[in-house]
Order: sequence, then C-alpha cells, then structure tokens
Amino acid sequence: MKIHLNEIPTEGKTWICNRQTSELNAALQDLIGQSPYFAEFTILPMDAGAYEISGTLRTEYQDDCSKCGDALPLKIESKFRDLLMPELDQPRNSHYARSNHVSDLLGGGPEVFNYTGNVFYADEFFHEKLGIEQPSIPLPPCDAMGSCLICKKQMNPSPTIYDEPMETRQKPFEGLKSLKLN
Repeated sequence: MKIHLNEIPTEGKTWICNRQTSELNAALQDLIGQSPYFAEFTILPMDAGAYEISGTLRTEYQDDCSKCGDALPLKIESKFRDLLMPELDQPRNSHYARSNHVSDLLGGGPEVFNYTGNVFYADEFFHEKLGIEQPSIPLPPCDAMGSCLICKKQMNPSPTIYDEPMETRQKPFEGLKSLKLN
C-alpha cells in the first residue's frame, strides 16, 4: 500500500484498513494468516518533511501455546504514535549515533520510520508493527487457581529461578598457613 505523502492535506488524512478493504492482506499473511484485522491510522504533516502517524491496530491470530503446544487464539490491540522521517544519505565516511544496548531503547518516546522520496509503504510499516507486537513466548490466560483457560492444565505461576548454589572456594593463600619450612 503506497501512500504519496505530498498528497496529504495540512489537516492530515485518515485511512481504515481491514480484511474486506484488502490493502494489507498480502503484507500480513505470514503473521496472521486469514485472521481478521483492523487498522485505523492518521498521517499528519509536520515541519521539514516529517510526518506524524498515529492510530490503532487490532487483530487475532492462532499460535501454539509455549507450555502445552495446543493451538491458542491470541489478540493484539496496539495504539501507536510514531514519526515518519525522510531517509538521509549515508556517505561512506559518515558518523551517526546508535544505542549501546537494547535496554537503552526503552525511552518510551515515538519510534521513527524512514521513507524514500515522497512514498510511504504502509504495508511494510504494519508488518513491522504487528511482528513486534506478537509475543515470542505465547501463553494463554490463567484462571485464579493457575490453570490454563484453554487446556485446563496447571500452569506454574512462579517465575523460573536460575540461581545455583555456589561452592565456597578456598582463598588463594590459605594453603600457605599450613606450610612448614623447617
């Protein structure tokens, strides 16, 4: 789905995409299959060629439970408010700043997506958004007793602890105390 950014009025423009309008069907096929989805977003022009994109994304899809392996219906409801920036040239000797570690990226600010020319590919944007929202370890909801609502198996509500008791090592010069020289 190509959006020509130079055709967006100054008050912005809103789009609604779903399974029936089919603009994003091919792009989201590998993530949600034939499941229904709803995406509503608004693009608003800002200064210096930047645009603000905000909206919601809702879908449901099937995945395998990470505990029992049964098919699990999962829902995603996501709100976003991001920036679209023109892609800058990066000469061979250019310098740029990047985060030191992924934990540095948790600032809570808007994400920035680049576009080339005056065309924004909304299908790639929503494919990325949906891929990030999908859990890497899908788990079903549990009831008050800690049982899975899908397969009724008891889930372990306590977190996994990876601590192991360590052996107490002898100090490096401890052996010199018992050493007799004469």
